[in-house]
Amino acid sequence: MDHNIAVGHSLGASFVLYSLCEKPNLFQNYIAISPNLAYDNEKIAKALIDFDYKKLKNKPSST
Repeated sequence: MDHNIAVGHSLGASFVLYSLCEKPNLFQNYIAISPNLAYDNEKIAKALIDFDYKKLKNKPSST
């Protein structure tokens, strides 16, 4: 089974969260460790608050 995981720390974690908001199904899992949510006037933090989590697609397991 193919599984894409985005992992990042600090600014890399900010990128992981940005990609979640912009392309929510690009990865199956997102791990953001200590993201900088204050970046660009809290743009990512605000995007996460407004994010529609229904956009995430659950894929059934093939086991």
